[in-house]
Amino acid sequence: MAKVIDSFTRFERNIFIVAISVFLLSSLFWSALALQEKIELTPKKGGQYREGKAGQPIFINPIISSNETDRDIASLIYSPLSDLISDYQIEEGTNYLVKLKQNLVWSDGQPLTSDDVIFTLKTIEDSDARSPLFQTWQGIVTERVSELQIRFILRNPYVFFGDNLSNLPIIPQHIFGKIPAANLRLSNYNLEPVGSGPYKYDRFTKKKDGFITQYQLIINENYFGKKPYIEKFVFKFYENEDDLISAFNRREIDGFGGLNPVKIKNLSLNHNIKSIAMSGYYAIFFNQNINSNLKDKNVRRALSQAVDKKQIIQKVFNGEAMEAGEPSEATSTLDLTVIRDKKLEFNLVVPQIDFLINTAEIIKEEWSGIGVNLNLIVLNPDDIISQVIRSRDYEMILFGINPANEEDLFSFWHSSQKFYPGLNLAIYGNPNADKLMEEIRQTDDPAERQLKLKNLESIIADDLPAIPLYSPKYLYVSINDLGGFTDKFLTTASERFQNVKDWYVETSWVLR
Repeated sequence: MAKVIDSFTRFERNIFIVAISVFLLSSLFWSALALQEKIELTPKKGGQYREGKAGQPIFINPIISSNETDRDIASLIYSPLSDLISDYQIEEGTNYLVKLKQNLVWSDGQPLTSDDVIFTLKTIEDSDARSPLFQTWQGIVTERVSELQIRFILRNPYVFFGDNLSNLPIIPQHIFGKIPAANLRLSNYNLEPVGSGPYKYDRFTKKKDGFITQYQLIINENYFGKKPYIEKFVFKFYENEDDLISAFNRREIDGFGGLNPVKIKNLSLNHNIKSIAMSGYYAIFFNQNINSNLKDKNVRRALSQAVDKKQIIQKVFNGEAMEAGEPSEATSTLDLTVIRDKKLEFNLVVPQIDFLINTAEIIKEEWSGIGVNLNLIVLNPDDIISQVIRSRDYEMILFGINPANEEDLFSFWHSSQKFYPGLNLAIYGNPNADKLMEEIRQTDDPAERQLKLKNLESIIADDLPAIPLYSPKYLYVSINDLGGFTDKFLTTASERFQNVKDWYVETSWVLR
């Protein structure tokens, strides 16, 4: 070969070199294409993910938690009943026989049995525990069938009970069983929990003033299901949203949820944003028992028509929300004399949350345009729940409701729920609406339920006990390296962790 090459002229030698180069490059190209078809980038176990939160963990216990931070962390540590059962059977429409999976254990290695499920429900039903789930589980009788089986006995058929079962979080009897229900909030296990979820408590750090700065979880090796890819899940806590955004821009955290849409422009680090639709909505609820002027349906209708929902959504959420209820009506359709001649003045209770305060201020301006004076009473959300809502001491209240099932409106509109712990904030009562809500709960046929629901919504809309405003979208910000996050519809913000086992931050190339 060498002699042949030596016999080439300079021109022929250059041509030969070019030909060989093209051949080699072509071979490399086609080899790379062939290899690319045989390998793929896949998630790999390892790494950590740091999520930022504005606020503090208080009770990481799913049956007494009342704030979003607690619920988020608890959703990673505790399992809902739906994850723990192998099957359930419905007996005669009112009895549910549930069977747990075999060999379930808590993160400390203790067995998880039917006794834990029964203990959890009895604790929820104990008024001394002050559980937010209290109302949902009233009147349910539990019966121990075996170590793995429990029978739930209802007074009446309830077609949505399966949803309640699925979402019931289970806590360990061997941890909380000897603590009086009234003292549950005093237990150290509310910050150092023992659960059965994909992650378990590792440690937390706090400042001398008690402010918790970081809360770390690691994979629960006793978890019965698929183990997560991410080895460490760390929550870092900040005073407010502006501090969260700054921390993200400094790469102190890898993601956070609930971003105010108007602050997207403040993000300087490369990022992904998931805009996720959520159930539930915010509304202004009228208490006609406190202010007699609200008994006049014409007044309520005029107030409703004066609210421009589209403008509120654009100004407050930069368009990242959906209108609730009927579309906005133009103020030109109003008979303004209905309002102006009365010289009306109302008080509106508003939770101390930025987007709700901004909403209330816009509505105040809109109502002033039709001669109504609106006084805003801004209060801490916890005080509103524990004091104002408990006593129903308000003329109007701007608040959110979130039915666990969009077809079951009983807790929010049935006349039996007018007073605490019921959630009928409008103190609403209509016999026809009550009858439909009761029938919906016992109707097996989905098509028939939908027809009844449509009639129910029409009755409530016509009675106008509240002004539905909007349903904000949930904005989740993360680094570009986060994989496995799904942006499916959410009922609660903590549901974003339902597929946390599929989240990953590290990858590797593997042969197919």
